[in-house]
Amino acid sequence: MQKRSRRIDLRVTEDDLASAKALADECDMTVSDVVRVLLRLPRSYVDGTDARPVLVVDAVSARKLARETRWWGYQYNQIAHALNRIAMYLRRDMCDAADALEQLQVVEEKVDRANADIAVLRAEAQRMAVMFNVKK
Repeated sequence: MQKRSRRIDLRVTEDDLASAKALADECDMTVSDVVRVLLRLPRSYVDGTDARPVLVVDAVSARKLARETRWWGYQYNQIAHALNRIAMYLRRDMCDAADALEQLQVVEEKVDRANADIAVLRAEAQRMAVMFNVKK
């Protein structure tokens, strides 16, 4: 992280200051952090040629998103592992069909729960993509 050695002093109205503090509180940031984010906006947002909303993801949220994504990958890996193990036991005649079906039902329930949770995340991501005009 780059050391912050430079300083900007600016004068604002009471309303602007209140607005900046409210935004900072809403985003769990400091007023200085809000100003830093605004300084990093592309010029097209500042000069008005691009009127799309801006989505800002801070480092903490980005790490949480990455962790959540890894967790879902782990869950699907575990599901694949369970299915492969059931198939191996069946191929080697180490279990009968009834045992395999019982285990398949357990796996199916886990897959259904995972898919339901993923559908919620997908819907939220789609809502955000529409709101922020994200193109594929």
